[in-house]
Amino acid sequence: MLNVGVIPGTVGQTWNGIPVTCHFATVYYLFCAEFGREPTRDVYLQLGNPTGVMRQIAAMGRPVRKRKGQPLVFSPGTILIFKDGQEPAHSCAAKQINLLGGYNQPNWFTSPGIPHGYSEHRTDEIRWRDSKLHKDHVRGNVGQWCTLLQVPQLHAQARLRSMIQR
Repeated sequence: MLNVGVIPGTVGQTWNGIPVTCHFATVYYLFCAEFGREPTRDVYLQLGNPTGVMRQIAAMGRPVRKRKGQPLVFSPGTILIFKDGQEPAHSCAAKQINLLGGYNQPNWFTSPGIPHGYSEHRTDEIRWRDSKLHKDHVRGNVGQWCTLLQVPQLHAQARLRSMIQR
């Protein structure tokens, strides 16, 4: 199970000298779930920029569409990626079926997030575009329209494993 929450050892906005971003946290959670331990700083640096890791995971994503009158639920551990054009702009994970957790989430949801800190948000706090043509678009942190993607936890873990073992 993906253990979504505060990352041990974070000091201010860093973990072992590495900036704590949303993608950093998502990769951290996936690594811990896949390998049963915290990554070392060296392993993390070997992976490179967490945005590049999330770009590869996003390639496996399926669009999430809002269904009128139905609550939005995910299997715990599902990775959510807010994609701005071709780039993953934000990522977080389902902690419970209707609760998302992650780092650096200000302005991604209707409730406030914490810059470089951990916060949780209900799925009904996602800011959907009110348009029949763009049912998978959500408002980003600076007003941009993003496509919301979901990636099953085990698929995301397998992709991360393949990146580490190359």
